[in-house]
Amino acid sequence: MRGSNPPAQRTRPPLRPDVPCETQEKPDLGTIPVGPPPVVQTRNSAAARDRYQKAKQVAALTLQNQFAMEGKKVKISPQDMTRSMVDDLARKAGTLNQLNALRRGATLTSENIRKAGG
Repeated sequence: MRGSNPPAQRTRPPLRPDVPCETQEKPDLGTIPVGPPPVVQTRNSAAARDRYQKAKQVAALTLQNQFAMEGKKVKISPQDMTRSMVDDLARKAGTLNQLNALRRGATLTSENIRKAGG
């Protein structure tokens, strides 16, 4: 593999079936540590945005199909959820205190849910 560390051997070691393995010359596995390859930011590229949109569509269709198989008629919105939308849903469900407790870093345990009013 090009660029691997240690470099690949260019020739095979000699085959010596008459010599015990433990007495044969060992390969040099010495390495020269180097940093990781440079990170390429692609989140804002057109291709990344297209992949994200396609993934959203597939996820929405999958969810829609799952609900349909369960006999539920639910509309799936293609819109990204915002924090205020999540807050509104939690408020309507009566779980805003629990949501805020989770946001503050509380672990999801029955005791913490009870403390948060759930």
